[in-house]
Amino acid sequence: MSEDKVKRLNLMRFWLFGTFVIVWAATFAFTFLWIDPVGASITDVVVTALPVWVITAVLAVVWYVGYKWWLTRDEGQMVPAMAEPAAPAAPESATPPAAPESATPPAAPESASPPAPSETPSYSPPSEGGNES
Repeated sequence: MSEDKVKRLNLMRFWLFGTFVIVWAATFAFTFLWIDPVGASITDVVVTALPVWVITAVLAVVWYVGYKWWLTRDEGQMVPAMAEPAAPAAPESATPPAAPESATPPAAPESASPPAPSETPSYSPPSEGGNES
């Protein structure tokens, strides 16, 4: 595996672990504040928040494994519908078209030049009185 892919995997591992820690801390604090006034113990808080922690951990591991597979896959293993269509191969006997004998561009016609300053229409701003009939 290339060095770039290893760096990407390490970065993904860092962020997935950080996400798990944030979810763990947030659910622990929220559950503790929610259940503690009832008189529950720390064990009750952990048991209440445990399903969220397990789901988060499983999703993080699945995401990491999927990302690792995605980084290490071969381009040939792509689903045909998602792969780019291959360009048709040119026959070996085909030769490139010959360049035209005259490679200079044709001259622009006289009418394509911009109008002379005397031919440009003048602009007068509208009057301040609004619509005048």
